[in-house]
Amino acid sequence: MMKAAYLRAKLETLLEFQLGVYVRSDGATAKAIWVGEPNSQWQARGLEVRIAATPSLEVKQVHQGSSLGDTFEVRLISHGKSDLEKAARAVAQTFNASSPQLVPQNDTLGILAQYVFQIKQ
Repeated sequence: MMKAAYLRAKLETLLEFQLGVYVRSDGATAKAIWVGEPNSQWQARGLEVRIAATPSLEVKQVHQGSSLGDTFEVRLISHGKSDLEKAARAVAQTFNASSPQLVPQNDTLGILAQYVFQIKQ
């Protein structure tokens, strides 16, 4: 069973040179990759990666019936300058993932451009 921390480490390595930063309320910075929801006081810059803290269950059909597997939602979010498509391609080519869903930027609603994946165990 895949754990969120393991997936985070793999994504951080894969996107090492593309990741943006979180600027924390005290001015300190950290890589913009987080399991769950990051602190609302932090400001993200560049490419942000959010990984669901808990997986969804996926039913897999096998020869003798079915089995359960974990699926994690992963969200790539563009805050300013980042190559969102390049990051999405890297994730799609590396993991057993669903086709990415593009969420277009909508300034009226305050939605940033992003891709959403379901990464399977």
